[in-house]
Amino acid sequence: MSLNFDALLAGPVGLTIQAHTQSNDLDLPVLSGSVTEILALCNGAECDARELGKKLERDQSLAGHVLHVSNSAAYAPNEPIVSLSQATARLGFSTICEIAIAVSVKGKVFDVPGFDSTLSALWTHAAVSGFYAKEVARTLRKNVEGAFLCGLLHGVGKPVALQLLVDAWSEADVDEHLDDEIAEAMMNQFGGTFGGVLLGKWDFAPWIQAAVEFCHDADSAGPFREQAMMTGLASHLASWALGNSDETAESLSEMKIVADLEIYEKDFESLLAIKDSVLETARAFQ
Repeated sequence: MSLNFDALLAGPVGLTIQAHTQSNDLDLPVLSGSVTEILALCNGAECDARELGKKLERDQSLAGHVLHVSNSAAYAPNEPIVSLSQATARLGFSTICEIAIAVSVKGKVFDVPGFDSTLSALWTHAAVSGFYAKEVARTLRKNVEGAFLCGLLHGVGKPVALQLLVDAWSEADVDEHLDDEIAEAMMNQFGGTFGGVLLGKWDFAPWIQAAVEFCHDADSAGPFREQAMMTGLASHLASWALGNSDETAESLSEMKIVADLEIYEKDFESLLAIKDSVLETARAFQ
């Protein structure tokens, strides 16, 4: 498969990809005005729940999704939540921000026609990574909300890479079918880079951009190495929890990244033990 992908990059499809990339002519998703405002509010120093509710009310589709997730089994409300103010009061400002950001990004980015199952799996992994990143951060007494964003968004460049491949494939008028292996290779090779570019366009903080771009190459993240390691560990834990890798609990605990983050054995066992809880919470975002 790698030879096929190398040949692809050397051919017309690869030349088209290179041309789009070098000219910065990438079809990057654009967040709506309301979502941009919500992101700024959630990441601001002053968190105003009432202002968040007002902004959500301006986007009825987003508000509906937030209420749907708020009423899911993962958040187990004693009584149905029927308003955004009620949702914020019961779940808290940070949780509503997480829900709003997650449903916004899913709708804007994780959608490439013809690859529904691939994107669905990517989104599931993103959601699980987000919640595992929170727990890793909580264990290390770091920024929990920021860690969630890094985990949730660490694969956000993969759909961008996939869409570029699909477009280049069409422009080059290739007769062969675009198979899943080629698509996977494209996403793995360019997903991190495009993720950093996309988050830069969305005005995310540099440390979040770096954590996303270098989550599997933390030594290249410069001053944001720790954030990248935390995000990478969350991704590994998500793959393990979802059964998408050959990693075992034992092999995970022996990873260099665990030692570098100075996570004690007992704390790491606690991270493994909450697998079912993390998966249940992530299901609410499907």
